[in-house]
Amino acid sequence: MTADQYTELVAFIGRKFEEQERRTLVLLEQAANERRILAEGTEARMGTMEARLDGIDGRFDGVDTRLDRIDARLGRVDARLDRVDARLDTMNEGFGGRLASIEGWIRARGSE
Repeated sequence: MTADQYTELVAFIGRKFEEQERRTLVLLEQAANERRILAEGTEARMGTMEARLDGIDGRFDGVDTRLDRIDARLGRVDARLDRVDARLDTMNEGFGGRLASIEGWIRARGSE
């Protein structure tokens, strides 16, 4: 191999390395762009999901407030039922006394 052929071979190999390096850089740049695009899309989806979660959280707050109101109403109803129960007990005691007096009156009438 002559010196000129050797120089040509070295130059050819150098060009091939440079060409391969350019291809590699282009591929690396494309991969970086794809990663950036995917990251932006993921970030956008995460933002959308966060907004949805905030909306759901707000709905749960509303439901929690409604449940607190219902619980308060049930407490008032329970207090009313306790008062009615006490009145019924009082009425029942009075009725029991009247019933005993009626029974006594019937016995008294029957013995006459």
